[in-house]
Amino acid sequence: MSSFDYPSYAEHKTTFMAFKPPDEKYGFVGDSILISTGEERDIEEYKKVIQERVVPYSFAKRSRYNGEPFTVGAIARMNLFGKRLTGKAGEYFKKLYSKRWLKNPFFNNLAQAIEILYSLETIPKLVDSIIKLKEPMTKQPSNILSSGTGTGATEAPRGILYHHYSIQDGLIVDCDIATPTAQNLDDIERYLRIAVNNLLSKETEDNLELKLEILVRAYDPCISCSAHSIKIEGIHNLFNLHTDEH
Repeated sequence: MSSFDYPSYAEHKTTFMAFKPPDEKYGFVGDSILISTGEERDIEEYKKVIQERVVPYSFAKRSRYNGEPFTVGAIARMNLFGKRLTGKAGEYFKKLYSKRWLKNPFFNNLAQAIEILYSLETIPKLVDSIIKLKEPMTKQPSNILSSGTGTGATEAPRGILYHHYSIQDGLIVDCDIATPTAQNLDDIERYLRIAVNNLLSKETEDNLELKLEILVRAYDPCISCSAHSIKIEGIHNLFNLHTDEH
Protein backbone atom coordinates (compact mmCIF):
# COMPACT_ATOMS: atom_id res chain seq x y z
CA MET A 1 0.00 0.00 0.00
CA SER A 2 2.91 2.37 0.68
CA SER A 3 4.01 1.95 -2.95
CA PHE A 4 0.63 3.04 -4.35
CA ASP A 5 0.48 6.15 -6.49
CA TYR A 6 -1.83 8.45 -4.56
CA PRO A 7 -3.70 10.74 -7.00
CA SER A 8 -3.46 14.50 -6.70
CA TYR A 9 -6.68 15.45 -8.49
CA ALA A 10 -8.48 16.01 -5.18
CA GLU A 11 -6.22 17.99 -2.89
CA HIS A 12 -7.31 20.78 -0.57
CA LYS A 13 -6.46 21.55 3.05
CA THR A 14 -9.25 20.71 5.47
CA THR A 15 -9.96 20.60 9.19
CA PHE A 16 -9.46 17.39 11.19
CA MET A 17 -11.23 16.30 14.35
CA ALA A 18 -10.57 13.42 16.79
CA PHE A 19 -10.73 12.51 20.46
CA LYS A 20 -7.64 13.44 22.45
CA PRO A 21 -6.25 10.23 24.02
CA PRO A 22 -4.99 10.55 27.61
CA ASP A 23 -1.38 10.32 28.83
CA GLU A 24 0.15 11.49 25.53
CA LYS A 25 -0.63 8.09 23.99
CA TYR A 26 -2.30 7.04 20.75
CA GLY A 27 -5.75 5.51 21.04
CA PHE A 28 -9.47 5.59 20.34
CA VAL A 29 -10.91 7.05 23.54
CA GLY A 30 -10.74 10.42 25.25
CA ASP A 31 -12.72 13.01 27.18
CA SER A 32 -12.29 15.93 24.80
CA ILE A 33 -12.54 16.70 21.10
CA LEU A 34 -9.38 18.13 19.56
CA ILE A 35 -9.65 20.09 16.32
CA SER A 36 -6.69 20.76 14.04
CA THR A 37 -7.31 24.49 14.54
CA GLY A 38 -6.05 23.99 18.10
CA GLU A 39 -9.48 24.24 19.72
CA GLU A 40 -10.37 21.63 22.34
CA ARG A 41 -13.94 21.00 23.53
CA ASP A 42 -15.66 18.65 25.97
CA ILE A 43 -17.60 15.74 24.47
CA GLU A 44 -20.85 17.06 25.94
CA GLU A 45 -20.41 20.13 23.72
CA TYR A 46 -20.36 18.07 20.53
CA LYS A 47 -23.52 19.67 19.08
CA LYS A 48 -21.84 23.08 19.16
CA VAL A 49 -18.72 21.60 17.58
CA ILE A 50 -20.09 19.53 14.68
CA GLN A 51 -23.16 21.72 13.99
CA GLU A 52 -25.47 19.13 12.42
CA ARG A 53 -27.72 20.13 9.54
CA VAL A 54 -29.80 18.70 6.70
CA VAL A 55 -29.83 19.43 2.96
CA PRO A 56 -32.81 19.11 0.57
CA TYR A 57 -31.20 16.47 -1.70
CA SER A 58 -30.18 13.93 0.97
CA PHE A 59 -31.77 12.00 3.84
CA ALA A 60 -28.47 11.93 5.75
CA LYS A 61 -27.54 14.53 8.31
CA ARG A 62 -24.51 16.70 7.60
CA SER A 63 -22.01 18.33 9.94
CA ARG A 64 -19.82 21.42 9.75
CA TYR A 65 -17.30 23.05 12.04
CA ASN A 66 -17.59 26.84 12.07
CA GLY A 67 -19.54 26.62 8.82
CA GLU A 68 -16.89 24.56 7.00
CA PRO A 69 -16.54 20.83 6.17
CA PHE A 70 -14.18 18.69 8.23
CA THR A 71 -12.83 15.13 8.29
CA VAL A 72 -12.86 12.45 10.98
CA GLY A 73 -11.34 8.98 10.89
CA ALA A 74 -7.91 7.39 10.66
CA ILE A 75 -6.34 10.23 8.67
CA ALA A 76 -7.63 12.75 11.24
CA ARG A 77 -6.22 10.71 14.13
CA MET A 78 -2.89 10.32 12.34
CA ASN A 79 -2.59 14.01 11.48
CA LEU A 80 -3.37 14.99 15.07
CA PHE A 81 -1.66 12.24 17.07
CA GLY A 82 0.47 10.14 14.72
CA LYS A 83 3.68 11.31 16.40
CA ARG A 84 2.56 9.50 19.54
CA LEU A 85 2.72 6.09 17.85
CA THR A 86 5.38 3.66 19.02
CA GLY A 87 6.59 0.24 17.86
CA LYS A 88 6.32 -0.80 14.22
CA ALA A 89 3.28 1.44 13.74
CA GLY A 90 5.37 4.41 14.83
CA GLU A 91 8.20 3.40 12.52
CA TYR A 92 5.90 3.20 9.50
CA PHE A 93 4.21 6.47 10.37
CA LYS A 94 7.56 8.28 10.46
CA LYS A 95 8.58 6.60 7.22
CA LEU A 96 5.38 7.23 5.24
CA TYR A 97 3.87 10.43 6.61
CA SER A 98 4.06 13.61 4.55
CA LYS A 99 2.36 17.00 4.35
CA ARG A 100 0.11 15.62 1.59
CA TRP A 101 -1.83 13.84 4.34
CA LEU A 102 -3.15 17.27 5.36
CA LYS A 103 -4.91 17.82 2.02
CA ASN A 104 -5.37 14.46 0.27
CA PRO A 105 -8.14 12.11 1.47
CA PHE A 106 -6.66 9.13 -0.40
CA PHE A 107 -4.07 8.82 2.36
CA ASN A 108 -6.86 7.72 4.71
CA ASN A 109 -6.31 4.20 3.36
CA LEU A 110 -2.65 4.28 4.37
CA ALA A 111 -3.58 5.72 7.75
CA GLN A 112 -6.01 2.83 8.27
CA ALA A 113 -3.28 0.33 7.42
CA ILE A 114 -0.98 1.84 10.06
CA GLU A 115 -3.83 1.74 12.59
CA ILE A 116 -4.38 -1.94 11.87
CA LEU A 117 -0.70 -2.52 12.67
CA TYR A 118 -1.07 -0.43 15.83
CA SER A 119 -4.07 -2.54 16.87
CA LEU A 120 -2.24 -5.80 16.25
CA GLU A 121 0.61 -4.59 18.45
CA THR A 122 -1.78 -3.38 21.17
CA ILE A 123 -4.14 -6.38 21.37
CA PRO A 124 -1.67 -8.78 23.13
CA LYS A 125 -1.00 -6.16 25.83
CA LEU A 126 -4.73 -5.67 26.39
CA VAL A 127 -5.32 -9.42 26.59
CA ASP A 128 -2.55 -9.79 29.19
CA SER A 129 -4.15 -7.01 31.26
CA ILE A 130 -7.62 -8.57 31.00
CA ILE A 131 -6.34 -11.99 32.08
CA LYS A 132 -4.98 -10.48 35.30
CA LEU A 133 -8.30 -8.88 36.21
CA LYS A 134 -10.36 -10.43 39.00
CA GLU A 135 -13.87 -11.59 38.22
CA PRO A 136 -16.10 -8.64 39.13
CA MET A 137 -19.08 -9.12 41.40
CA THR A 138 -22.42 -8.74 39.65
CA LYS A 139 -24.89 -6.59 41.54
CA GLN A 140 -28.38 -5.44 40.68
CA PRO A 141 -28.42 -1.64 40.80
CA SER A 142 -30.50 -0.40 43.72
CA ASN A 143 -31.22 3.04 42.34
CA ILE A 144 -31.85 3.09 38.60
CA LEU A 145 -31.73 6.58 37.13
CA SER A 146 -35.16 7.26 35.66
CA SER A 147 -34.46 10.70 34.18
CA GLY A 148 -31.41 12.44 32.81
CA THR A 149 -29.36 13.39 29.76
CA GLY A 150 -25.96 12.15 28.66
CA THR A 151 -23.58 11.73 25.75
CA GLY A 152 -21.40 8.73 24.97
CA ALA A 153 -18.78 8.72 22.25
CA THR A 154 -15.81 6.78 20.93
CA GLU A 155 -13.47 6.67 17.97
CA ALA A 156 -14.88 4.07 15.59
CA PRO A 157 -12.60 2.97 12.72
CA ARG A 158 -14.32 5.50 10.44
CA GLY A 159 -14.13 8.33 12.99
CA ILE A 160 -15.94 9.78 15.98
CA LEU A 161 -19.30 8.20 16.82
CA TYR A 162 -21.65 10.13 19.11
CA HIS A 163 -24.69 8.79 20.99
CA HIS A 164 -26.78 11.32 22.91
CA TYR A 165 -29.89 10.39 24.91
CA SER A 166 -32.43 12.13 27.11
CA ILE A 167 -34.47 9.92 29.43
CA GLN A 168 -37.62 10.91 31.27
CA ASP A 169 -39.39 8.57 33.68
CA GLY A 170 -37.43 5.64 32.31
CA LEU A 171 -38.29 6.33 28.65
CA ILE A 172 -36.04 7.75 25.92
CA VAL A 173 -37.57 11.06 24.84
CA ASP A 174 -34.73 12.32 22.68
CA CYS A 175 -31.94 10.57 20.78
CA ASP A 176 -29.20 11.87 18.51
CA ILE A 177 -26.66 9.61 16.78
CA ALA A 178 -23.93 11.31 14.76
CA THR A 179 -22.03 8.76 12.68
CA PRO A 180 -18.57 9.29 11.17
CA THR A 181 -19.91 8.96 7.62
CA ALA A 182 -22.48 11.70 8.25
CA GLN A 183 -19.76 13.97 9.63
CA ASN A 184 -17.56 13.34 6.58
CA LEU A 185 -20.27 13.90 3.96
CA ASP A 186 -19.72 17.62 3.43
CA ASP A 187 -15.97 17.12 3.04
CA ILE A 188 -16.54 14.20 0.65
CA GLU A 189 -18.75 16.46 -1.43
CA ARG A 190 -16.20 19.28 -1.42
CA TYR A 191 -13.43 16.95 -2.61
CA LEU A 192 -15.74 15.57 -5.30
CA ARG A 193 -16.26 19.07 -6.68
CA ILE A 194 -12.50 19.69 -6.66
CA ALA A 195 -11.91 16.39 -8.46
CA VAL A 196 -14.57 17.15 -11.09
CA ASN A 197 -13.06 20.56 -11.79
CA ASN A 198 -9.66 18.93 -12.33
CA LEU A 199 -10.84 15.90 -14.32
CA LEU A 200 -13.86 17.05 -16.32
CA SER A 201 -11.96 17.92 -19.50
CA LYS A 202 -9.59 14.95 -19.28
CA GLU A 203 -11.71 11.86 -18.63
CA THR A 204 -14.44 9.87 -20.32
CA GLU A 205 -17.69 9.52 -18.40
CA ASP A 206 -16.86 5.97 -17.26
CA ASN A 207 -13.36 6.91 -16.11
CA LEU A 208 -14.63 9.99 -14.32
CA GLU A 209 -17.29 8.03 -12.46
CA LEU A 210 -14.73 5.40 -11.41
CA LYS A 211 -12.25 7.97 -10.10
CA LEU A 212 -14.97 9.75 -8.15
CA GLU A 213 -16.15 6.46 -6.64
CA ILE A 214 -12.57 5.70 -5.57
CA LEU A 215 -12.46 9.11 -3.90
CA VAL A 216 -15.66 8.44 -1.94
CA ARG A 217 -14.45 5.00 -0.85
CA ALA A 218 -11.20 6.44 0.46
CA TYR A 219 -13.34 7.67 3.36
CA ASP A 220 -14.52 4.10 4.02
CA PRO A 221 -18.22 5.03 4.19
CA CYS A 222 -20.97 2.47 4.88
CA ILE A 223 -21.51 -0.08 2.10
CA SER A 224 -24.66 1.50 0.68
CA CYS A 225 -23.02 4.93 0.59
CA SER A 226 -19.91 3.60 -1.10
CA ALA A 227 -21.89 1.67 -3.72
CA HIS A 228 -24.51 4.29 -4.59
CA SER A 229 -22.74 7.59 -4.04
CA ILE A 230 -22.11 8.79 -7.59
CA LYS A 231 -24.44 9.33 -10.52
CA ILE A 232 -23.29 11.24 -13.58
CA GLU A 233 -25.92 12.59 -15.95
CA GLY A 234 -23.98 14.02 -18.85
CA ILE A 235 -20.27 14.59 -18.42
CA HIS A 236 -20.44 18.15 -19.73
CA ASN A 237 -22.96 19.31 -17.14
CA LEU A 238 -21.16 19.74 -13.85
CA PHE A 239 -24.35 20.55 -11.98
CA ASN A 240 -25.83 17.17 -12.81
CA LEU A 241 -23.21 15.54 -10.63
CA HIS A 242 -24.71 14.85 -7.24
CA THR A 243 -24.33 12.51 -4.32
CA ASP A 244 -27.01 10.01 -3.36
CA GLU A 245 -26.02 9.27 0.24
CA HIS A 246 -29.04 8.06 2.16
